[in-house]
Amino acid sequence: MEKLGAEVFKVALSMESVRTLMHSLGFRKLSPRPIHPKADLQKQEDFRKNFKTLVASALPEGVGERSVER
Repeated sequence: MEKLGAEVFKVALSMESVRTLMHSLGFRKLSPRPIHPKADLQKQEDFRKNFKTLVASALPEGVGERSVER
């Protein structure tokens, strides 16, 4: 970005100045969320599908009979 600014706009900016300018214009550094190399995507999907059943089986009897959502 420093070189682009120097070539196009004929100004010399430090890397920190470029970062500050980009941030002020609303640009953000994005990076993907990491995925653990040993993660089992199938097990994660099964967990998501069976979550309500797992919670209901872990609660004492009579506790999970009414919904807490409004």
